[in-house]
Amino acid sequence: MIIVALLFLFQMRISHLQKEKRGVHDLLDRQIRLTDAYAWEVESKRFELMQALAELRKAHENSMQVNRNLEQEVCKRTQVLTDQNQKIVEYHFINSHKLRAPVARILGLTSLLQKSGVTENNILVIQHLGHAAQELDETVHAIQSTLYEAEYNERMKSA
Repeated sequence: MIIVALLFLFQMRISHLQKEKRGVHDLLDRQIRLTDAYAWEVESKRFELMQALAELRKAHENSMQVNRNLEQEVCKRTQVLTDQNQKIVEYHFINSHKLRAPVARILGLTSLLQKSGVTENNILVIQHLGHAAQELDETVHAIQSTLYEAEYNERMKSA
């Protein structure tokens, strides 16, 4: 009877241990499933982050390329403006010195001719010559005013 009782107790203990074992296994299975779910979620987020990082790197490279292109464009435009300014300076010199001097001489000569005694036909020619020289002189002055104004505006922008 004692043996039967002992067997019964062992049987109960074994049954109890098996239930505990199943409970531990169930708990471990739940923990493994949770861990697997978290691991999958972490891996999914890591993949998303890697994609976002790749996109950011590409966007950064694109912006760097745009900056390089803009710098090159600014250099080109600056060179064009420098060349144009040089041409304006050269034209200004030609207008002030090479074109203005002959006009001034023509005006002076026509004035001298009008004051000296000449024939009536010559007076008409001299008057037309003087009128043409006066128009040319006004044009030269208008060009000079435009150049001075453009130069002044450019200096004001730079300041």
